[in-house]
Order: sequence, then structure tokens, then C-alpha cells
Amino acid sequence: MEKLGRRKKAQEKGIKITGTIGVLLKAKKRGIVKEVKPLIYELIEKGNYYKESFIKLVL
Repeated sequence: MEKLGRRKKAQEKGIKITGTIGVLLKAKKRGIVKEVKPLIYELIEKGNYYKESFIKLVL
């Protein structure tokens, strides 16, 4: 909950928010990483949670 509160405050101040998946997608776009799919599944294996519909959307 604390993370959501900080995110909301940042957005209210006009600060652009980029999450972990967003950073991975930007890295792929810039050629820093070749694939994001294995990285996303590694995050999930390590305990991060993302809705299945979100994963389908970004992949």
C-alpha cells in the first residue's frame, strides 16, 4: 500500500512513472536487451505478481 501512495503522490506532482515492465520494454526498444519475455517470467518466479491480461498485453 505504501508504494501505491508514493506513486499517487508522484503522479499528482506531474512526475512520470515507469514500472519495471516499462523499463524492460524501453531497454528492448533501445537494443539493450534482446527479449523481455524471459526477464518477465524470471521476475514472476522471484515473487513479482502481474495480471495475466497485463502480461499478454505487453508480450
